[in-house]
Amino acid sequence: MIRLDGLEIGFNRKAVVQNLSLDIRKGEFFTFLGPSGCGKTTTLKAITGFLVPTQGSIHVNGIDITHMPVEQRKIGMVFQNYALFPTMTVKQNIVFGLKEQKWPKDRIRTRLEEVAHLVNLTDEQLDKPITELSGGQQQRVAIARTLALNPDIIVLDEPLSNLDARLRKKLRGELKRIQAASGVTMVYVTHDQEEALILSDRIAVFNAGAIEQVGTPHDIYYRPASEFVVDFIGEANRLHPSTVARLKQSNADFELHSRERAYVRAEHVKERIPERLAADYYVLDAEFEIEEFYGLNVKRIFRVDDEQIGCLSNEVDPAIRRGDRKRLYIGKSDLIRFTDRHAP
Repeated sequence: MIRLDGLEIGFNRKAVVQNLSLDIRKGEFFTFLGPSGCGKTTTLKAITGFLVPTQGSIHVNGIDITHMPVEQRKIGMVFQNYALFPTMTVKQNIVFGLKEQKWPKDRIRTRLEEVAHLVNLTDEQLDKPITELSGGQQQRVAIARTLALNPDIIVLDEPLSNLDARLRKKLRGELKRIQAASGVTMVYVTHDQEEALILSDRIAVFNAGAIEQVGTPHDIYYRPASEFVVDFIGEANRLHPSTVARLKQSNADFELHSRERAYVRAEHVKERIPERLAADYYVLDAEFEIEEFYGLNVKRIFRVDDEQIGCLSNEVDPAIRRGDRKRLYIGKSDLIRFTDRHAP
C-alpha cells in the first residue's frame, strides 16, 4: 500500500534519512521504532507531506504522492499533543472535519455514532467540553476525529508518550482493537520497544537515518539482524572476552571465532535446568551481585571476572547472598552471533 523507494531527507545539506526503502501493507499496524533523532518522525512527515524528500519517491496504492499536497493524500494524523480544539465539545471536535468537507447532516450524525462506538465514547462524554476529559479520553477523541474522515492511512507520532504508565498500557489495547475493527492502515512512531512489540504486525527499527531491520515482533526479538537491534530491544547480555574465556574453560564444545561477537538474552540465562537437558546448555561459573525486583520477574546480576551478566527469572531466591558462587546455564541454541566483517 505504502512504498518508500530510495528516500533521502536532508536539512542544511546534511542527510537525516538516507536511501530508505520500505513497503507497508494494506491494513497493517506498522511501527517505526528507534531512539530519538534516528529519522523515524522525519520519515513520517515525508509520508504525510509536511516534508519533501531531496531524493526518492513515495507511492500509495501505486500513485506517486511525493509532491502531492497534504490535504490530498487521504492520510489521517494523530499528534503527540492531540491538537484538539479546547473551546469545543467532544462532538464538535469529532465532526469538525466532516463539516469542513460539507458532509450532509444525516451522514455526519451516522458517522459520529460509528466512530464514538468504535473508540468507546459515551453520549454523555460527547456533550462534554474537551477540557473536562482525561488524557486517555482526549486521545480517543483525537483518534475518533481522524477516523471520521475515512482515511486510507492513519499515522500516529508518539501518541501515548504524554500519558502515565498505567494509562499507556490500557490504551495500547484500545489502539490495537480500533485498528483491527476499522481495518485502517496504521503507521506508528515510538521509541518504546515494549509498545512496538505489543502493538505491531511488523516493525522497522531505525538507527541514524537508516533501517536496521524490518520484521515481525518475533523476528525482531529472536532473530535480530544487527548488534544495534539486539542491544536496543529487550534485555541482552553481550559476552565479553572474560566471559568467553570462562565458557571455553568450562565447555569443551564452546567455540567463538575471533571475528564473532555473541549475545544472549537475559531470560535465556538459567540458574537451574533439568538434568536430562544438560547437553543443550553451556555452563558458566559466576558470582551473585545484586537482585532487581520487577513484580512478575526478578533480574539477578552476576559477575564473571570484571563483567556482569543478567539473568531474568520469575522465581525469587530468598537464600541467595552477595558473593555466592553460582552455576549459570546458557542454551546453546540461544546464542545470538554476529560476525565483524572488518576484523582481520
